[in-house]
Amino acid sequence: MVSVSAASLQRLQAGPRVSKWSPDYSRCSMPRQAPSSQAGRPRALRRIAPRLGRIARVQAAGSDVDEIFPRLFGSQLTPINPLQQAADGIRQALGEEVVNCAEMAGYVDTLLASPGPFDERKLGGGPWQVVYSRGTLLWQGWSAPGKVAKFENPASQNFDPEHRSAVNKAEVFGRNVFVTASGTYSPAAKPPAEGETLLTPVKVAVTIDKGALHWFGKEISLPIKGKAAFYVMYLDDNVRVFQNGKKPGSSLVVQVRHDVLPRLRAGTFEF
Repeated sequence: MVSVSAASLQRLQAGPRVSKWSPDYSRCSMPRQAPSSQAGRPRALRRIAPRLGRIARVQAAGSDVDEIFPRLFGSQLTPINPLQQAADGIRQALGEEVVNCAEMAGYVDTLLASPGPFDERKLGGGPWQVVYSRGTLLWQGWSAPGKVAKFENPASQNFDPEHRSAVNKAEVFGRNVFVTASGTYSPAAKPPAEGETLLTPVKVAVTIDKGALHWFGKEISLPIKGKAAFYVMYLDDNVRVFQNGKKPGSSLVVQVRHDVLPRLRAGTFEF
């Protein structure tokens, strides 16, 4: 478990939220998982069961310890990556019946503490849904303030790296009534040289030039325009952290790719 700093606890008391499947942010509660073929088996056991089976097969073949480890784990052990551990912690937390807010804050703080690789292509593949927030990012204010964006009315964002377009969406009354704010984005950092890796945090400028209220199939234009910027603090294939500024305590959101969420909630995501 990642330790939680006093500053993190203070921010939690100030009102951090975990988006979830119930409007009661104080409890961070989520619904019971749907029954599955693996129901009743502890999460940790489900994850190591295949490896235990491999151990049994290797031992049955008469191999000794020197042979077992290379066959199970490879020729050498992979160093522990704290960023990967924290991101996995977030993914695992979203599959639990009750989210531990302090534990989630600890994982997020770990992701904020160290630079990680930035690959603009991973901004795509959306929409990405907000699952945790501290404060409200400026671009969220155009589409849905944090007070409205509960999990029954999720807030999401979709980037298209090929065209560098951005669409912010927030449901107001389910899928039939939602607000969109559309525009373009541009990373402020120069592309890395060949063989080099760009590291976070990376500043991203956003220009919103169109807004609309979608009401039961009808689209009503809204006078939403403006410019803002945020920092990409962490980014992988299905978890990312955006923050208003680089200073500690800045507003932030954690987003998870929308198509991954059902598997995380059901406990069937493969780590």
